Amino acid sequence: MTHLVRIDDTAIPDGVLRIADQLPAADVLQPGDTVTLKFTHSFVYLTGLVLLAAWRKSLPGTAHVVIDDTATSPETRRFLTNTGFREVIETGTYHPSVSSRTGKVPIQAILMGREKEATVNEIVQIFDDYSGHVPDTAPFRVLLSELCENTLAHSELTTPGYICARVFEDNNRCKIAIADTGIGIEQSFRQGTNKTAIDRIARGESAVAIALEGLSSSKPRPGPGTFKTYFGFGLFITRRLVEVNRGRLTLLSGSEAVTVEKLSQKPRRLIKPWVARLPELCLI
Repeated sequence: MTHLVRIDDTAIPDGVLRIADQLPAADVLQPGDTVTLKFTHSFVYLTGLVLLAAWRKSLPGTAHVVIDDTATSPETRRFLTNTGFREVIETGTYHPSVSSRTGKVPIQAILMGREKEATVNEIVQIFDDYSGHVPDTAPFRVLLSELCENTLAHSELTTPGYICARVFEDNNRCKIAIADTGIGIEQSFRQGTNKTAIDRIARGESAVAIALEGLSSSKPRPGPGTFKTYFGFGLFITRRLVEVNRGRLTLLSGSEAVTVEKLSQKPRRLIKPWVARLPELCLI
């Protein structure tokens, strides 16, 4: 059976939300099934590719995913290769063999099974090295540290998460995307010990909104192969930094999508659940 996913917009938030609503979940794919990612002639943003890379790594080994780029421009075909995206999708590799260029951090794997601090420091260093002429990257360092740490230790992922970033030197902005296929924000709360958060979710409140408030899941005993975590402030800190810097943050987790911009939050429901976070951080 062939599943067709039409990629006609990779921008955040609307484009990636449409992509997420099309993606077949791992449990619906049968051995021998093929998923075709059909790219149109539309402009391709690297941030949307990170979502697709994380989804690809969540699929079983029997899954077959191909890229149909026949309708795209030659520049887009090169872009899909040079960012490491084609390698992740078509070969199943965890860590694409691509090199960074000034102002851009291509798709980088946030690898499991490594010391959390070492991985965060490595990714932050990559960003510092290729941050162009932005005078102060301190906010980016905090954001990357919080979100990468969250991906490794809090989501309890079993496949790599991915990160990419780009600095726009002409207007002093940066776009960062991080995606994983971990247990999701709601399940993290449900498996935690913070009764207030659990009760609020049971009453129908948004788990993503609760996380953005800074409520900790307070998981005192790590499961096998997981980190000891008391997370809950990472997304709050990220939200506040984005608000202070007049940026935008979009989060996808489960059936929820929330965009934070100008001190307001815009929620949206996803047709298909997505156990990941995909933030876009545009700091001005």
